[in-house]
Amino acid sequence: MQSHEKLRAIRTETRTPQRVIAEAIGVPRSAVAKIEAGAQPLHADHIPAAAVALGVPAGDLVEHVSEYLARTAAAGVAGE
Repeated sequence: MQSHEKLRAIRTETRTPQRVIAEAIGVPRSAVAKIEAGAQPLHADHIPAAAVALGVPAGDLVEHVSEYLARTAAAGVAGE
């Protein structure tokens, strides 16, 4: 699961409004919607504040290397 998908899933599970995440990371609510849709990246410097707002460890929002490698290998782009 990619970071934007993790953000959306955890935010939905915790019933945290996009507005709360937006305030925590210092962006408009519309930017959080774009991040969750995968249209805008979740910047590394936003992850700690987003995690605090969600009440989860920051690692829960990060796509781990093993997940990335599996996803890119499945898409046929590993090693390029």
